[in-house]
Amino acid sequence: MVRLRLPDPANRDMKYLASQEQLVSMVRLHWAVLLRVIGETVGAIALALAVNVFLAVRGASTSIVTTLLWYFALIMILRALWKITDWHMDHLMITDKRLLKVLKGLAEDLEITLAEVIELCVLTSFEQPSGFSKGTQRRIRQLCDVYGVEHGLEHFRTRLFSDQR
Repeated sequence: MVRLRLPDPANRDMKYLASQEQLVSMVRLHWAVLLRVIGETVGAIALALAVNVFLAVRGASTSIVTTLLWYFALIMILRALWKITDWHMDHLMITDKRLLKVLKGLAEDLEITLAEVIELCVLTSFEQPSGFSKGTQRRIRQLCDVYGVEHGLEHFRTRLFSDQR
């Protein structure tokens, strides 16, 4: 008997992890980001259908106008499929090693323990955007580059503190 063996979807992203690195969490954008694209696509189809029916009822020549509108609707459908696929494949992987390496490097630079760095991060996050000096922030950016943390401090600062005064 021949058995078809399908790949495990949970393991599809393991190829992006370094050795001895484990995936802690994986998130993607909310599906609501697709509402605009889906609305535009439905609108294009409705427009093509409405113009087609309107011109057919009036008995006007509909060949070139409706053909162009239906091609436009087809392009919008293909665009929506592309955006949905892009949304499905785009996600943020949170691992146990990358952020920890940056925090350990920062603890060594500041000559404090890792627990103190974590405590400082947590406590200062409630008070102001950053409790670190400019030099320490520069070193955090360097450590993010060294250990492959893609977005670094500025990315998280803009996402977390963009709604403050």
